[in-house]
Parts: sequence; C-alpha cells; structure tokens
Amino acid sequence: MHAPDIAAIPAERGKTGVLLRLLSRGTLVWLCTVAILVLHDSLAAHGEVAGTQGEAAISPRPVSVETVRRAVVEERTHVFARVAARDPVAVTMPVSDGLVSHLPAAIGDWVEAGEIIARLDPRMAERALREAELRVATAQSTAISASDRLQLSEAALSRNRDTLARVSQLAENGAAAETRRETAALEVDRAETDYSLAASALQLAQDELALAELAVDEARIALEDTTLTAPVAGRILALPLERGTRPAPGTRAATIAAQGRLALEMDLPVTHLSRLVVGQDMPLTLSDGTTLRPRLISLPFGTEGGTGLATLRLDLPEDSALLPGMTLAADLVLQRRLAIEVPLAALTLRGDTAAVMRVVDGRAVATPVTLAAPRADGKVEVLSGLSEGDVIVARAPDIVQDGEAVVLPGDPGRRRTASLSLLPDTLP
Repeated sequence: MHAPDIAAIPAERGKTGVLLRLLSRGTLVWLCTVAILVLHDSLAAHGEVAGTQGEAAISPRPVSVETVRRAVVEERTHVFARVAARDPVAVTMPVSDGLVSHLPAAIGDWVEAGEIIARLDPRMAERALREAELRVATAQSTAISASDRLQLSEAALSRNRDTLARVSQLAENGAAAETRRETAALEVDRAETDYSLAASALQLAQDELALAELAVDEARIALEDTTLTAPVAGRILALPLERGTRPAPGTRAATIAAQGRLALEMDLPVTHLSRLVVGQDMPLTLSDGTTLRPRLISLPFGTEGGTGLATLRLDLPEDSALLPGMTLAADLVLQRRLAIEVPLAALTLRGDTAAVMRVVDGRAVATPVTLAAPRADGKVEVLSGLSEGDVIVARAPDIVQDGEAVVLPGDPGRRRTASLSLLPDTLP
C-alpha cells in the first residue's frame, strides 16, 4: 500500500494540512523513530523505580534497639527546708534586774559550757548584796543581844527558884513567914516570864538572821546571774538581746543547739508519708550541687489518709557546714527502688494509649504500656506492659509500623540487640 502523497492533502484541513505539507516523507519517519526511543527509555526507567520500591517494601527496616533492664529509680520532689536545732536548750533571764552591758557572743557562734554569752550591769545586784549583808550583820547583833538576855533571864530564874525552895522549907518549919514564901513565888513567876520573853526574842533574832543570810545568798546568786553563761556546749541559734535594754526576768535570753546537733524541717504533702520510714536516709541535693544524706527523725501522727502538708524533721550530721536559721531549696529523694524504665524517645501513641515497639522474631510489635510521670532526665518508668529482657525500638518508633521487619543498622543479615550497661540487682 502506497503512502498518500502529502502534496495531495487538500488545503481545507486547515493548519494541520499546512504543517504536513511542509514536511517531507523522510522527516516524518525520523520523528516516529525518535518517539519510539523516548517511549522505550521512559518505560525502562519506570520499571527500575518499581523494582526498587518493591525491594524496599520487603527489606527489613534498620533500627536501634535496647534491652529492657531493671534500674534504680529515685522518686524526687522539690522542697524548701529550714535549718533548726535538734535539741534546743533555752537560756532564760535571771531574776536580776539590770541593763545588758556586754554581748560577747552572736548568733551562729559555737560556745562551750560555761562560756559567757552576755553580761548585765551588776551595780543593782551589788547594792542588793550589800543591803543583804548589812541586814545579816544587824540580825547577828540582835541575836547576840537576845542570847545574852536569855542567859541572864535563865540565871535569874534559877536563883529565884532556889530562893523559893529555901523559903518554902523554912515556912513549913515555922522559921519564915508565909508572906515571904508568897513573895518568892511571885519572883519566880516574873523570872519565868522574862525567860520566855528572852527566848522568844532570841528565836525572832535567829529567824531574822536566817532570812538575812538567805537574802545574802540570793543577792550573791543574782550578782552571779548578771553574767549569763552557756549551760551546754553548742551553737547559738537565737540571742534576742541588745545592749542597753532591760530584759524582763524569766524571758528567753538565748537558744543553743546542744552539741551543734542540727535538724532540717520541711513541709511535705501528707500523701507522701505512707512511703517513708523513720530512720531511712533521705538524700538531698542543694541548689549548688551539694549532696547531704540526713536521716528521717520522726513522722507526724494522725495524718493517715489526710490532706494538706505535714512537717518532717531530718537529722543532719554534726560536721555539717549549715548554720541554724538557713533556708534551703533542694531536691529530696523520697524513695529508691528497682523498676523498669525506657527513654521518652521510645514511646509512641496508639490512639490514646502510650506504646513501645517490641522486637519479636525480627518484627516490631506495638505494645501498650502504663507509665509513671516522665522525668527531667529523658526517661520514664514503665508500670506495666514490659518485662525485663524485652527488646524495644529505642528511637523514632513512629517510623516503624506494627508488624514491620526490623534489623540493626549495618547488619541486614541478622538481628542483634544492644544492651544497656549492667545494673545492680539490689538497691545499694
């Protein structure tokens, strides 16, 4: 069959006809050949892409994995603690009334037992002592006079009794008149009265002397009390005294932490108390990085099932550099236990449930897990869903599909697991 003559194509075909008339028969053949080659290359390229995608669809996905191990988990909370004395000893103002004249000590100072804390102006106490001593001297003189009088009265009474005895005997024999005997009896009665009065006067003088001597002792004590000393060795926590003031007797002059034993006081929610035991170590990390290991001294009673805050007291070591009255911000370890934890990067969501990808027989298996609150170190405790020894996808689990084949990067031929560093089986 002969090809139509291009030149014979009618002109009424419009622009197409004009274009065809411009082409020769050889040119048309060349264009057809070029089109066939282009179509072949395109089909070949499409086949290669499809082959690559098919191969990728069946190749295991390289992932990084971790073996689940139990680790030591610390439950922490942020607290504000106050440094106080564990065994505070109060020093009260004496009965002496005087102005504070000297303050050699200050808050935070270490004092030994008997060391001077403060002095009061001793002039009033010294005057009171002099008055008491004068009273003693007067009472002693009165007592001496009363004693002399009693001795004279006693001698007079003895003589009058002897006289009465002789006169009575003479009167019985008729050698003396009855009136003389009666007179001797009256003298005895008078001597007895004088003796009783002298004895009473001596007793009063002796009582006054005893009171005066007691007043002297009190005055001496009051004079000694004008110097306030530490009753025990320790660190001064409070010293509410100022020079020139006149503190009232019996008011608190100082508070001393006996032997420097300090305690930390802090307020914690009552809900934390059920996990605490008296005597346990409760490590603290201060804001400057310093670590302390105080012991729990006591727990408040009657807070079971309650709400609000409760005050705890922790015993600080005696060599602590902390000073009474300080306020500290710290992270407190409430509890240490062995638990399973995973990186936050290993978590994914399945609907509204958290999950991790376990590696089982070379495939990723989406496993729902129950979690505790996440921590600042990038890990979270798993309460349920995983067991020790499980292998999980460690990072970017969202790119791994449930049931997808996985291997470690660089090892497409076999599966390996990367273990975490060994952890102790028991708490330290």
